[in-house]
Amino acid sequence: MWVNLCLFLVVVSCSLVYVVQVNTSATKGYQIRDLETAINQLQLDNQSMQVKISEIRSMKNIAAKVPMLGMVKAETPVYLSSFPSTVSLNR
Repeated sequence: MWVNLCLFLVVVSCSLVYVVQVNTSATKGYQIRDLETAINQLQLDNQSMQVKISEIRSMKNIAAKVPMLGMVKAETPVYLSSFPSTVSLNR
């Protein structure tokens, strides 16, 4: 009698542990899927922002903003010459 009761309790306990483990695994699977979806969306957003950055940094966009910033074209640039650029090794 006691043996049957003990075996029954062991079977019920193992069944409960199994159900909890399967439920936990399924829940983790859904969480992983949701995180992968979020990663994919963030990667798409990142690519979109990289395209916008490239457009903003383009010469066409910069050239359009030059007058708005009050810049003018240099008529005759003046170049500075440095002191003698020859270098020797003293040994």
